[in-house]
Amino acid sequence: MKKIFFPLFIILAIFLLAEPASAASSLTTRLKGRLLLQVEDRGRIWYVDPVGSQKHEVTFANALELFKKLSLGITNSDLNKIPIDPEAVSDQLDTDNDGFSDKSEVQNGYHPEVASNPDKRGNDKVSPYPALMNRLKGRLLLQVEDRGRIWYVDLDGKRWEVTWGNLMSLFTKLALGIKNTDLDEVGEWQTYHSNSYGFEFQFPTSYSIKPSSEYALYLINASDNASIFLRIDGQFNLEIIKNNYAPTGLADPPKKVILGKNTFYYYGPGGGGVNYPDQYFYNLNGQLLIISFDGPYDNSKTPTDRTKKMESKLLSTFKIFKAVDPTAGWQTYHFEGVVYKKGDSLISLDFKTGEKTNMILNNPDLIDFDLSEDNNWVARSFKESGFDGNSDITLYNMESSGVKRLTQKNDIASFNPKVSSANNKVLYVRRTYDSVTSQLSDGEIWSINLDGDIDSSKKLFSADIISNLATETCVSEEEKKSVKIGIYDVSPDGKSVAYWKKGIGAECSGLWQYPYYSNIDGTDFLTEKFKQQNIFVYENKNYNWDIYKINWQSDGSFVVGNQGPIPFSSESIYYYDASQNKKWGIIDAYKKDYRDYFSQVFLLDAHKLKDDTILLVYKLYFNQWDNSYYEQGKFVGEKYLWKKIKIGTDLVPNDLMTGKLIFASEGMDQLDRISDIKISDDDSSLLYVRKISDSQYGFYKFDIASGIDEKIDEFNEQIVFDL
Repeated sequence: MKKIFFPLFIILAIFLLAEPASAASSLTTRLKGRLLLQVEDRGRIWYVDPVGSQKHEVTFANALELFKKLSLGITNSDLNKIPIDPEAVSDQLDTDNDGFSDKSEVQNGYHPEVASNPDKRGNDKVSPYPALMNRLKGRLLLQVEDRGRIWYVDLDGKRWEVTWGNLMSLFTKLALGIKNTDLDEVGEWQTYHSNSYGFEFQFPTSYSIKPSSEYALYLINASDNASIFLRIDGQFNLEIIKNNYAPTGLADPPKKVILGKNTFYYYGPGGGGVNYPDQYFYNLNGQLLIISFDGPYDNSKTPTDRTKKMESKLLSTFKIFKAVDPTAGWQTYHFEGVVYKKGDSLISLDFKTGEKTNMILNNPDLIDFDLSEDNNWVARSFKESGFDGNSDITLYNMESSGVKRLTQKNDIASFNPKVSSANNKVLYVRRTYDSVTSQLSDGEIWSINLDGDIDSSKKLFSADIISNLATETCVSEEEKKSVKIGIYDVSPDGKSVAYWKKGIGAECSGLWQYPYYSNIDGTDFLTEKFKQQNIFVYENKNYNWDIYKINWQSDGSFVVGNQGPIPFSSESIYYYDASQNKKWGIIDAYKKDYRDYFSQVFLLDAHKLKDDTILLVYKLYFNQWDNSYYEQGKFVGEKYLWKKIKIGTDLVPNDLMTGKLIFASEGMDQLDRISDIKISDDDSSLLYVRKISDSQYGFYKFDIASGIDEKIDEFNEQIVFDL
């Protein structure tokens, strides 16, 4: 019997307009590497690539190119470690002419294509390698040393040869039946992003982008010729839409439809017995954006229910942003300076010049970093080889791009660096490794000079010893092994430090982080006079008041947020004047009942301005049962606001309610939360990170003067930034 094999080569596919969406569905995860039989559509065969998490239809027409793209090259020696499934070979063939059929040899653990050598017994014996079998389950393999033969490894770790002669029959035999609705959920969607028009959305992998002079974007599904097209058509006007786009026999304006965070206007089928695409109209910054879904059709009238389900999902991913010149990028954003981590890179952005610099490019070992107050230094901690959890710290000079190593000890992990340029030191956390027990210590806070002089190293604080921690049943084993001390921040003058220690929490709730504030020399940070002004401020115990947030100012003053005692959780905000050693309450929850207005206030950031005012950024929480906190039928659980206040002003709760809203926080839901926010150094804007989908985060600038909210960048993970 003559066999015909595929002459294949591995190629790299480069997608210019579309990129994979970041998160696969749970169904996709379960079906990676499977062959699927579409039982409701002519038995079409699909393969779910376990690497790219995309589904691909398999046909005679596309098999060659598909296998070129998805197959993994493998040598004969490695391939022979994966046994052939007995059902994949014939009992009528004896390929190696040794007197035994191929099937009997496979069933007994021998290679059907290698003849037995009497002088070298066992030369044809197959030695399965379970680890390799498990790793390659669901993969297509290209036998590079034998004419590019193709093999498929099933989920039992057995291989089947794929040929032109058995392609569809074999894949049908091995495939798992699947319904259309489930098949639609398999595979990650792609993302289309348009800088010139200022929008993006996700679409199924079964659609591909086609060039078009008529449309801004044209997508087509090769399997059924269904299409999606987008175009801009003049100014947005509902009356014009009704006059120009209403289906035959329909005089009503388009139906208002809210999908995701956007409002669309919809026209469906009309009269006359013809096909009507589903049309959605959108106000894109005053322009009319039309999104049409053309087929496949149900009853020769309107797109099928399956298509309509896809429409809703696609439009729910639609997002708009400020359109930019692609050649200018985002270097037109002018701030004082910010450093942020994007993926495995650490990026600095100069607000004055717009220059962006990759200080670290594609290094997955970066743990954390800190930008100095004078913007001259960035301290960075990295994973190191050796014991599990080992790390060290380097210092990066922003002017010269020079790098200096600050720590390097074989038995010590160093991380959580904070730069104090005022006293030329870096504070950091270190844990000692015990090679006998393979355990790390609870942790200590140390300091070292910027020049890396080892003799300047000094221990400042140690984690508290938690008694009976080993036998504590309310603390997980992971918590018991965790670091018990860490650094929040260092004051601008370099004299004081905010840090935390872990201790046993209340009511069997594990370990809690408790805040501490001290002078770097170890003396008490808060003076006796300040303590006497509020007996609750300095205590760090369960069921008592704590400072949860401190914002140091350049003149030594600071704004603090106080956390109320459990279970009341009230908050107060105070300002401390360093020159007078005096404080006053901006909002004092202990004295004023604000629960008729909101349930909680939380300090986010504060800057003292030149005109003796304070720029305050804060978050208000509202009670869900109070109908007054519903806007247009949607519950507003929290708002992010800012307000300028005169030093010495004692605010009442209603004053906080009149703060100005940060643009992106209006009507925010669980998937649209600000996770980190800071005031820029020049006090002109707010920088913040916002979760914009299940798997995407945006980095934004909010201009205080204009109220304009602009996106700087976007990420597939929550980022950290420092000003």
